[in-house]
Amino acid sequence: MNDFTKEELEIILLDMDGYIKRTPMLNEAPSHKSLRNKIQFMIENYCEHEYRHSNEAHFKCKNCGVPV
Repeated sequence: MNDFTKEELEIILLDMDGYIKRTPMLNEAPSHKSLRNKIQFMIENYCEHEYRHSNEAHFKCKNCGVPV
């Protein structure tokens, strides 16, 4: 299950980039870089889950196989 839509993640990333321009010290903060990289990774690997019924009576995404 995705907690955020792809659009919401993109908004978060844009907001982070805007905040960086106003607060240059954050640009070098390892924790900020790590968070930004994680959000970018989530956007790049975002899956619009399509459901399929598996043999175990659970639903799994047709694209990535994640139980949903």
